[in-house]
Amino acid sequence: MAAAGRDEGGRVPGAALAAYVTSGAILLVTIGGGYYEAGIGQTTLTRTAGTDSPLLILGDSWSWSAAVVLIAVVGVAIGLLAERSLHRRLLLAVLAGAASLVPLEQARIHTLTSLDKHVDFGAWFAAIAAGYAVSKLIDLWRRRWLRTAATAVAAAALVVPIQRGAAQGLSLVQQWPNSTRFYQAFGHLAAAHPGRFLVETPSIPSTTCRSVPTGSCGRNPGA
Repeated sequence: MAAAGRDEGGRVPGAALAAYVTSGAILLVTIGGGYYEAGIGQTTLTRTAGTDSPLLILGDSWSWSAAVVLIAVVGVAIGLLAERSLHRRLLLAVLAGAASLVPLEQARIHTLTSLDKHVDFGAWFAAIAAGYAVSKLIDLWRRRWLRTAATAVAAAALVVPIQRGAAQGLSLVQQWPNSTRFYQAFGHLAAAHPGRFLVETPSIPSTTCRSVPTGSCGRNPGA
């Protein structure tokens, strides 16, 4: 929208939008301090490399986002033919291309870690270009009832990716071990023996500590 539109003075408001976004990011980092810096660094700039095959990473990414990416590419092609504005054409290309950023980066550092979560961010932007493609295809029909029918078909087509996404999400969640028994055992220990506990991964114990009487756990369960 910012790349496609112009204000009353004929200037592209994209620079103003970029300034707002940059200012907001700087404000968040300033308020969050080291936590934001560490988070951005560890998840994006200095992510730990692995040993996974790039082909495996790209294949998994494709299996999760292929439907959105293909329709987004159609949107780019339609934009090249239907849009006179270079800004709109570039915007569609950037939106569709965003889907490739995470797969290519994680293939570069050879890691599958959290790929199923990270690939979503690019797919969100590609979905905008995909929506543009669907909208333009529906507009090809002149009669109102035909447009209504085409809209219904497009909505019905969403059932397939919704079902597939739900199945994929369930399978990924089920890969994690069941922590119910640990919660129960650790909860009894924390209540019976107040103090600090030495654990390998503090995320689950810290959650348990919130449900036991105050003072049963130390302030840092991982210490």
